[in-house]
Amino acid sequence: TVHDVLKTLIQKRMVHRYLKKKRSRFAASDPQILKELQEKQNLAIDKILPELEALYGTPTQKAKVMFYEDVAGVEQVLDQILKEAKSITAINSAQDIFELIPQYFPSFSEARRSKNIPLKIIWNNTEKARERQKTDTDFLRQSKIISSTLPFPSILWMWNNKLAIMTFQEKFSVIVIEDREAIEIIKSMFELIWEHVPEASR
Repeated sequence: TVHDVLKTLIQKRMVHRYLKKKRSRFAASDPQILKELQEKQNLAIDKILPELEALYGTPTQKAKVMFYEDVAGVEQVLDQILKEAKSITAINSAQDIFELIPQYFPSFSEARRSKNIPLKIIWNNTEKARERQKTDTDFLRQSKIISSTLPFPSILWMWNNKLAIMTFQEKFSVIVIEDREAIEIIKSMFELIWEHVPEASR
C-alpha cells in the first residue's frame, strides 16, 4: 500500500514527514541523502567482501556449471586453463582444433610450454595428430593416438577439479563443470582408455 511504501521511504530517510494544520504531510528529503546511503552501503560491502571472497574460493560439495559461447568464449576458457592448470588431461581431434580455432593453435601449446604445464592427451587417428605427436617431447606432452569408428564431436579438457567440453557443431560453445568427484571419475575412464586401448597403427 501507499502507507507501507511511505513508511519504508521514511525509514530510509528518503522522505520526511511533517505536520501542517494538524495533518501529516510528506516531502522528499535532500537528494544528498542518496549519496550518503550509497556510501554506507559501499562501506558495508567492503566490510563483508573478504569473507565472501573466502567463501567463493572454498571448495563445496555442489558442482558449478558455467556456459560460454562463440570463439570469444572458447578463448576465455583456454585462457582460464593456462592461468589455473597444474597439469592438463585431454581428449580431442588435433585436426579439428587446428582447423576450427587456428588463431589459438599452436600458440596455446607454446604458452602452455612456457608455463611448464604438462599435457596428457588422446587423439583420434589423423594426419595432424601424427604430425603433432612428433613434437611431444618439445611441448611437455604425452600423447596417444587411437583408431575409432566413432567421431570426436567434442573436445574435452580436464585440469584441477574442472572439465571443459567444447563443441563446434552449429556454433562454438563450452560447458565448464567444476566438481572434484565427477572429474576423478572421468579421469579414471581416461586412464582406462590410455592403458587398454592400443595405439593406432601408423
